[in-house]
Amino acid sequence: MKTKFLIIFLLMCSLYSFAQKDLRDLTRESNKIALVIGNDEYPVGHRLRYAVHDAKIIGDALKTQGYDVIEAYNLNFDQFIARIKSLHERIDKCKALIVFYAGHGVEIGGNNYLVPIDAQPPQKGGNELDIEDTCINIDYLFRRIDNSVIPKVLILDACRSNPLRGVGNDIGMSIQEQKKNTLIIYSTSANTGVSDDNPFSEIFSEKIDKGGCISEILLSTTEAVELQRPSQTIWYESSLKQNICFVSIDTTVVTDIDGDGLAGEVDKCPNVYGSIKNNGCPEKDTDSDGILDSYDQCPNEYGEISNNGCPIRTVLKGMVFVEGGEFMMGCTSEQSYDCEYDEKPAHKVYIDDFLMSEYEVTNEEFAAFLSSEGNKIKGRVKWYGID
Repeated sequence: MKTKFLIIFLLMCSLYSFAQKDLRDLTRESNKIALVIGNDEYPVGHRLRYAVHDAKIIGDALKTQGYDVIEAYNLNFDQFIARIKSLHERIDKCKALIVFYAGHGVEIGGNNYLVPIDAQPPQKGGNELDIEDTCINIDYLFRRIDNSVIPKVLILDACRSNPLRGVGNDIGMSIQEQKKNTLIIYSTSANTGVSDDNPFSEIFSEKIDKGGCISEILLSTTEAVELQRPSQTIWYESSLKQNICFVSIDTTVVTDIDGDGLAGEVDKCPNVYGSIKNNGCPEKDTDSDGILDSYDQCPNEYGEISNNGCPIRTVLKGMVFVEGGEFMMGCTSEQSYDCEYDEKPAHKVYIDDFLMSEYEVTNEEFAAFLSSEGNKIKGRVKWYGID
């Protein structure tokens, strides 16, 4: 208990040490810039589901605070570089800068990299320096936004996994070399990973809406995240000379323009009547089956009202219907001593519904079937030897 109290006390002292100048007036300025990036659409096996979502909710929170938010999603290497160069052109005209990234991030050769959706591992016979041609070195980002006068916050929700098989750490990033007047926030501690659906970004955006300075917000976010995910520890490095602060969003004084019961500041569709359940936006019927998504158990498949919006499937005789879902593929930590080189990292895999035969089919029977259909394979063969 004494150790935990000491850690919290030291965290508070360290956070407030960089609050040398209270910049609450920054929340009333218009020349605040934020670059918000979220990457989901990686190659099969490394795709994410929540990185873009997390980037969008951070972007929305910063827009409400008066930031000019540059949003960028599912960037390839060239697009990533272009966004950073565009930010560089505006850096000298702003009074505060926040950069948020959600997606894959890796540490290779002592350097941290942000991973575009088209990143590739170095070719066989190459070396780790080749990664500069396919991933974004965070040092490159810092060189482009280097201005010691401007307070900067870099938020990295990027330790989900390493999609570059055989290169760098399996998971996690290392602590970045500190830059002047900069706060770097990691959604987890060095050389550890977080799940794609970790709560950091959602909690952080909620704390921004409630108002306060970044030092206070970081402390309360850390506590809230650890309550939900005890194994996830927020990590940060700071050299801020000024504190960046946010105003509390008072929804009681905002007009409900569309009359749907939600104030404009929290209504995602403030000019269109919608439902409270859908954040003030009209509810959708994605599959056009006449059943709103919030009530449709199969929102992406045309279905029947009598079957809760799901299609009534006809199962062929001798076949069994298997409902799709998700599972972990690869070698987990419990199997660390019994893994093949291509079984890491473990990752979620999503499959659609499918039909499976009730009856076992042996390799020999399958080979006979292929032969009867024109495949000339004869005799008993292993399943992976049949093409």
